[in-house]
Amino acid sequence: MEHHPRSNRTEYIAYLFPVGYPNSALICGIKNCEKNGLIWINRNEMSDYEEGERIFSGLTSVVKMKADDSGIHKKEMVHRNNGYLSLERETLSRVT
Repeated sequence: MEHHPRSNRTEYIAYLFPVGYPNSALICGIKNCEKNGLIWINRNEMSDYEEGERIFSGLTSVVKMKADDSGIHKKEMVHRNNGYLSLERETLSRVT
């Protein structure tokens, strides 16, 4: 699975597939990683997607990304001993 981004400014709660995934031009942003990139979104962006928005920006306006129509994908985290140990179950919310 592609890496979950770490940010002190944004709480990413779900991700979207970019148009053409896995053959899109998006690459993971972690140094030395060349895995396929995803569009990670926060709560407000999830609402925007559900309302039909498909174009999203990262933390800067250097580039915009276009999501496909496959729906919102989430990872549920298991919380133990004041830390997240693992990403367990993937859920999918499709927009109709």
